[in-house]
Amino acid sequence: MVAELAAAPRGSGPDASCTGRGEDALVLRLRAGTSESEVWVFYAGCTGNGFIDASGARELTAAGCRPLFAAPVLPFTGLSEQAFGRCSTGP
Repeated sequence: MVAELAAAPRGSGPDASCTGRGEDALVLRLRAGTSESEVWVFYAGCTGNGFIDASGARELTAAGCRPLFAAPVLPFTGLSEQAFGRCSTGP
């Protein structure tokens, strides 16, 4: 999982033609030995989608976010199809 996140292109995205950052996000806590870091995963907005951590933003990729949304995740909010489509494992 960490390798997929690190391989994602720098910068946020994909973004849609509307405006507004989504309120929905996942927070990943990554641990290595005694160190811990957080990665925020924004996937539901028109802008600002991506993996965000202390080093900056990376674009959502299917390899990086699909494992986070493996069944039975069922979001019930308005979503950016462009961004969530990369994460969704369903139809």
